[in-house]
Amino acid sequence: MNTVLILVSHGTLAEGVYSAAAMMLGETDGIRCFCLTDKDDSVSFRHKVREGIQDPADSGVLLLCDLLGGSPMTMALDELVQAGIPVKGVYGGLNLAMTLAAWINRDRDDVQERILQEGTASIAALDIQGKEEEI
Repeated sequence: MNTVLILVSHGTLAEGVYSAAAMMLGETDGIRCFCLTDKDDSVSFRHKVREGIQDPADSGVLLLCDLLGGSPMTMALDELVQAGIPVKGVYGGLNLAMTLAAWINRDRDDVQERILQEGTASIAALDIQGKEEEI
C-alpha cells in the first residue's frame, strides 16, 4: 500500500517539520504539507489541499496536524473525505519524532501505537538543576 503522510498546520510549522524530516529520510513525494498562513482564507487553503491530494497513488493517508480540531485539520480532513481518499488516522501535536515514526511505520498495523509512543516520548525536559555529571 502507498500510504501518504499529510502534515497540516497553522503558519509554516508543517513545512519546517517536513524540511527536518527530509534531512533524515531524504526527499520523498510521499509526504505532503499544507500550511494555513495569514495570506490564506478557507477557500484558498482548501484549494491547496484539493490540488495536492489528486494523486491516484494515494491509497491511504495519515494526517498529522498541529492541533486536533484546528482549522487546518478540519479543512484538510473534509477535502480528503470528499475526494474519497481513505484516512487511516488523524494525529495532533505535530512534531518531528511522530512524523519520522509515521513515515517509517506507515504501512504497519501498529502505526498508531508507534506514532503516539514516539511523539509523546520526544516531549521531555532536561534536568539542568540536577547533579552535574562528567562527560
